[in-house]
Amino acid sequence: MAQELGPEARLPPVREMCELFSTSRVTLREALALLFTEQILYSKAREGIFVSPRIRHKSIAVLFDASIFTMRGLSPFWSSLWVLFTQEALRRQQFKEETCSFHHIMPTADFFHSLPEPIIQMFLEQRVHGVLAVGLGTPSSEWLLKQALPCISFAAGGHWIVKLDMAALTRQATQALVEQGCRRIGIWQQNLQRIIYEDITTYETFQGMKEVLEEKNMHLYPQFARILQLPLATNNPHKAMTFQEQGYQLAKDVFSRPPEERPDGLIICDEMLTDGALVAMQQMGIEPERDIKIATHANMYSPILFGHTARMLVFEFDPLELVQTMFSLLDMLMSGQKPTTRVINLLPRYAQ
Repeated sequence: MAQELGPEARLPPVREMCELFSTSRVTLREALALLFTEQILYSKAREGIFVSPRIRHKSIAVLFDASIFTMRGLSPFWSSLWVLFTQEALRRQQFKEETCSFHHIMPTADFFHSLPEPIIQMFLEQRVHGVLAVGLGTPSSEWLLKQALPCISFAAGGHWIVKLDMAALTRQATQALVEQGCRRIGIWQQNLQRIIYEDITTYETFQGMKEVLEEKNMHLYPQFARILQLPLATNNPHKAMTFQEQGYQLAKDVFSRPPEERPDGLIICDEMLTDGALVAMQQMGIEPERDIKIATHANMYSPILFGHTARMLVFEFDPLELVQTMFSLLDMLMSGQKPTTRVINLLPRYAQ
């Protein structure tokens, strides 16, 4: 009834509501007390009961895994994403009845207390209508799933997920390299699973490249496929190599070999790897486009590959599209609708 009447509307007298809902005064007053506590209703002395002016106001919690920011050589993508979330929240406040709260979550080893107590209480007291989760680990994601709250996740588990379609990127990149005459195509991929020994052939990026090569009856060169370790924070941060350092070292290794033992086309799945590899190539006198064709991942608005993109095939993702898609999907869930699919893939754009 409160939702139908709208903000500041006056409810019927208690006697009329008892008749309307076929209930007793005691039961009705218990229900009203709960609605007063939740600030859905309020009363005015000698005037009656009224609907809160904030009845349609929504509260959204943005949860960001703080461990992302502990990595050495952090990609500017993550800080850019944080800024874009705050800007989008401010933009939406101008025309929507909602507020966003932002929370950095530091993972813990305790599965049952993976979220800080104030965050847990915020959910248990139903002070949040929806959640946007970025990078959360399995314990936090599973706890959120049990709360039956509308939640959209990125770089994390969950029921509703937005992801960057890296398989589409490698399919597009492989097609473009083939069109430029490449026959021995390699791929460099960062480790996403946080385990020491990972098989790149299980990754969707490798499978995307493989699909295109098989369609064209071209030979696949698994020896040119490399996976690089995630630069996790350690007690000694100097032990964790950044993606740029790893790209540099890998390029030094690959391009020190005879031409017949290295690829003539290369897909690099992270712009930070590409940046490091370009430094090594410059030192070795290897020129992209002349000596090897490179198709690289990039993030729109990122300065990482500034000055180098003219010599490469660049396929970029738009972090603003990611943020706006997550908000739009959350709007659907909070209004009682459901997206057509659990996983929403965002496609890359060819930048040149």
